[in-house]
Amino acid sequence: MPSIHQQAGNTPPQAAGGMTRAGFKHIANRLLVWILGVCLLIFLGFSLLVYQRTSLLIRHQAQSRAELAVENTVQSIESLLRHVSRGVRTARSVLLAAQVDEAHLLALLQTLVEDKSEVFGMALALEPDTLPGRTRFAPYVYRGGNRLHTVDLASGEYDYLNQPWYRIPVEQNQSSWSEPYYDRGGGNIAMVTFSSPITETAADGTPTTLGVITADVSLQTLSNMVDDIQLGSRGYAYILSASGRIITHDNAALRMARVEQLPIWKDSDKRWQEVIIAMGERQRGHRLLPCSVGSGELCWLSYEPLGNSDWSILIAIPLADIESEQLVLGRTMLVLGSGAILLLGVLILWLSRRLSRPINQLAEHTGIIAQGTLDQPVPARRMRDEIGTLANNIHGMQQNLKYYIENLTEETARRERLESELDIAASIQGQMLPDGGESNFQQHNFQLAATVVAARQIGGDFYLYQQLDDRRLFFMIGDVSDKGIPAALFMAQSITQIRSLLTVAPEPADLLDALNRKLCQNNENCMFVTAIAAVVDTLSGHCRLASAGHAAPLLKADCVSELKLESGPALGLLEQADYDGLDITLQPGQSLLLYTDGVDEALDAAGQAYGLDGLIQAIERDAGSDCQTLVGALLQDVLDFQQGRIFDDITLLALGRASQP
Repeated sequence: MPSIHQQAGNTPPQAAGGMTRAGFKHIANRLLVWILGVCLLIFLGFSLLVYQRTSLLIRHQAQSRAELAVENTVQSIESLLRHVSRGVRTARSVLLAAQVDEAHLLALLQTLVEDKSEVFGMALALEPDTLPGRTRFAPYVYRGGNRLHTVDLASGEYDYLNQPWYRIPVEQNQSSWSEPYYDRGGGNIAMVTFSSPITETAADGTPTTLGVITADVSLQTLSNMVDDIQLGSRGYAYILSASGRIITHDNAALRMARVEQLPIWKDSDKRWQEVIIAMGERQRGHRLLPCSVGSGELCWLSYEPLGNSDWSILIAIPLADIESEQLVLGRTMLVLGSGAILLLGVLILWLSRRLSRPINQLAEHTGIIAQGTLDQPVPARRMRDEIGTLANNIHGMQQNLKYYIENLTEETARRERLESELDIAASIQGQMLPDGGESNFQQHNFQLAATVVAARQIGGDFYLYQQLDDRRLFFMIGDVSDKGIPAALFMAQSITQIRSLLTVAPEPADLLDALNRKLCQNNENCMFVTAIAAVVDTLSGHCRLASAGHAAPLLKADCVSELKLESGPALGLLEQADYDGLDITLQPGQSLLLYTDGVDEALDAAGQAYGLDGLIQAIERDAGSDCQTLVGALLQDVLDFQQGRIFDDITLLALGRASQP
């Protein structure tokens, strides 16, 4: 290839590396001078601005990454705690409703532990002489190796009656998480325990404590979740209980210790003490504090409470770790900028002519590809340089694009078929419900209104109503465990069985008993249904109800109150189960509201539950409305509370007796 000077008129250079006047007439030389000069000025000014802006952005991004990591961990831990506590409460409901012997109780515990991988162990501890033939009864099932182990806490020297995990929930008569402790004689690991008291209400309304059911989560499980937070090389995080006991810490020796044992507390840094006190009071916030007493290094702190417990989590990241990215940025910008300027000069001289023609050819070819022509051959390129690689890559991209478009077309068609099938399934499911899932029915001076809203295209909630004769009206509401296609199939099976059994067992308790036996058959996935069935005499107002693990209905009279409806176990869990009925008489102007847990367990953006109190307040706001208006207003209130997000299927059914016949 001729030299630049030969191209410009064969004039020799003035000195080594110099440039002749004729050289400035060449476009490559002029590009070199003007582009490099302008780029250098722009680079210097722009680099200063970018460095200042990017440094601030890097700090904010580092803090945001830490906050996001903590938020994800908080959600994971809250989900674990919520799942464990909900499982314990469900197991407690099953145990209260079931009349079983020791073997069945032990089998149930083993099933629960086996199904919940996050639970280390579960115990069922009863008050003395609660179980016939046993002075004390406290089986404990826990994981060990690759199998489950069972110990009897009632044997030996382990006095479970005086253990905090038993004594505190019994004394306070409420479910709670324990302080971290080492379970000697039980699981023999460091753990926290969720305990829920088992109480029974006598005929005179006096509650009697039968015992406690617990679920254990190992501190190692929680520590592993906290250790997954990306906090850099020197950042750390730990969880603190409300009483000031450390649940997780990167130093295993400090787990279960009190905050007074932390070095920062012992050194009497009051600002750190204020943070730890704020954590104990379930506050959240961000602070910039010294990493240690007497140290000039600052740490960025973020702390917030964990839902479903009285714990809080704190992270600390040395500010120097965050600002180190700024120093790396400055060096990188300097090195890259200098190299870019130098490389730019070389490339302008060498590539201006050499690359123009093949690049233009490739540009024209990519324009053809952009127009949708994928079969046009790439211009031949023999040299194995970047242009040749680019040509080969464009050829490969062209082939991959053809393959991708073909796959995308097939995938789009498949998804459209799946969406169509789900739409058909939703339509079929709607057809299985009375009036397509939106009902407003009148019989004599009674009005029944109901609605169903699925969290996904198809769901597991359902309701039914049917005239048994000219004065008796049957109605029912149900909630299948889980969501989506499995719940929809189980819901369809339930509705089919109900309609078949109504002809032979119209009484609510009898119907639930027969339906339970049907659903227990071949139920390998252990799915279940909570439900309430009822029959009302639309002339006299007499109503008989029976419940299978479902939330009690609300009675709207002079005020709104919850019916004291004894519940049997959920349908499909225990083949031998008893369901008792409750008789009431609806007076003129009174009404019943039945609902699924998608209503009272609805969550807002802050994770707060709608709750039974919110439902009662919403009913009282629409106290004068008819059933259809009431159901519509309640549904809208729940949707507004969730800000349009639906986490679980929602079903509402209202039955009211008119004030005037």
